[in-house]
Amino acid sequence: MASLLRAKVAIPYHGTTREGFLKLLLLLLTATALADNPPGPGVGDDALLFSLPAINEEVAVSLVRNDHVGLGDLTGPLAGYPSQAVVLYFFSRADGGEGLSTLNRCARKYQRQDVRFVAISIDQGDLAGLSEWVRGQKLSFPVLRDNHHIVSGRYGIEEVPRAYVLDSDGRITAIGAPETAELEADVEAALGSLLGE
Repeated sequence: MASLLRAKVAIPYHGTTREGFLKLLLLLLTATALADNPPGPGVGDDALLFSLPAINEEVAVSLVRNDHVGLGDLTGPLAGYPSQAVVLYFFSRADGGEGLSTLNRCARKYQRQDVRFVAISIDQGDLAGLSEWVRGQKLSFPVLRDNHHIVSGRYGIEEVPRAYVLDSDGRITAIGAPETAELEADVEAALGSLLGE
């Protein structure tokens, strides 16, 4: 064992110090650019599939007969409960939470056209408080919990609220960061063009 500790490791070195420095600098700049602009799906891309636990489980069970809702349940060729369109709404109680009542009005309006609404909370911490708050909203659509930011991270979401409108195949047709005052009009415009209204 002592001989292993005293052994010298030879690291091959190719090029000049300047070349090595420039390669390292290029690598760091690339990593920084990727960190500042995380990848995420855009308009025309397929939405990324997920399955998350519902906060308002009774609403989820009435929609997909499960307390977890997966995007594959609602869109795509294997959807068990196919929809004409899906509106995904990422939010936190502090940022975008007030938009849930507006989305509830939209969900009721588009229910007969098989448009489904799914809200995804990125709140961390107090699950009991969040659950009580969501239940108090009396929403007709499921609110899912992404408290570890797995799904929102895959979507490249850095700020909320953020809304995605998907067609029946699960393709993204619109993305926005709507303010509550414009939320209903923005959703109606995106759905109107998708549904041919």
